[in-house]
Amino acid sequence: MLGHNFDVVLVDLDSNPEYALDLVESICAHGLATAIVYSAKADPDLLVRCMRAGAREYLMLPFDSGEMAEALVRASALRPAVRPQKKTNGRLLVFLGAKGGSGVTTLACNFAVSLAQESCKEPC
Repeated sequence: MLGHNFDVVLVDLDSNPEYALDLVESICAHGLATAIVYSAKADPDLLVRCMRAGAREYLMLPFDSGEMAEALVRASALRPAVRPQKKTNGRLLVFLGAKGGSGVTTLACNFAVSLAQESCKEPC
């Protein structure tokens, strides 16, 4: 599910706090979305751990619609207005010489220059 383009992910801390914290850390480390956590418990240690994992908001249950709306507005201010498109196609080309001094680096560099010139829309 995290491969989708979500702006905000709400994470429940009460069912499995360790798993939830790992999830929040993964979300935040990869910049996938803004993580908002919620819990029915007011545990200061859990709050600190959530902050260290990267959660932007810690909401207490039950929360009203105004509190959620404010949290979402703050989260939306953190996200860029336009997301860069992900590159979906690509290739890895490996040039490997059988022995040193066979010219593989020269071949790889010339191939890279040729690819760059070919991909230019305008004259390079």
